[in-house]
Amino acid sequence: MGCDARLRQKALARKAAKRKARRRGHCGASAYSARVLPRGVETWPLFEVVVSSHWNDGDHLAEVTAARRSPLGQIALGVFLVDLQCLGVKNAIAHVFPALADYQMFRCRQSPAGPVELNLAAKIIREGVAYGAQFGFNPHPDYHQAKAVLAGADPEACSVPVPLGGPEGKPFFVAGPNDDVAAILDRLTATLGADGFHYLVAVCDGVSSESWNECAEDPEGEFFDEDFLEVEDES
Repeated sequence: MGCDARLRQKALARKAAKRKARRRGHCGASAYSARVLPRGVETWPLFEVVVSSHWNDGDHLAEVTAARRSPLGQIALGVFLVDLQCLGVKNAIAHVFPALADYQMFRCRQSPAGPVELNLAAKIIREGVAYGAQFGFNPHPDYHQAKAVLAGADPEACSVPVPLGGPEGKPFFVAGPNDDVAAILDRLTATLGADGFHYLVAVCDGVSSESWNECAEDPEGEFFDEDFLEVEDES
């Protein structure tokens, strides 16, 4: 193995270790003990609701963003990454920006998106959660905090269909960089049988199994990297 390859693999391993440590932190009670969104955020006026382009073409994840603005100018944000083909809400963000400019900087990092009604956004999220639950998949822990920005939505009032599942109407699992592939496949097999679902898993040549997902194409979008909302010294 060349020097560059060894350095790259070490870097990938360090990054994988950081993400594993963060995920372990989400598993305990402390993940729910801190209030991310302020009390009463449900009463803030709705600022905007957008959904990623092509969310309903069956080949992309639906990236739903809803924001509310306080009388003091703060922006409360809820972002939901919805896998309508299998896992449901596989990632979520709840965050408060002190000013509009900070929120706009965040939005610039997201995928292209268009405005939608709150009812449609809530319906996409609700249908994704229900679909994933059929196979034993719970929404990302931060979903429970972020959903406060959806207050007042009525998914039943929305007539737009939300496509679910993949080819042949079966769940289609496309492995992302933070997915526990073995556990997900085991659960799908136990629930549906070996022929009851489809899946796509990337394999990276020359990279250890522990860090294979670090060099896979990231269908979840750069903004879902946990480093984005942190300020840390990488030196």
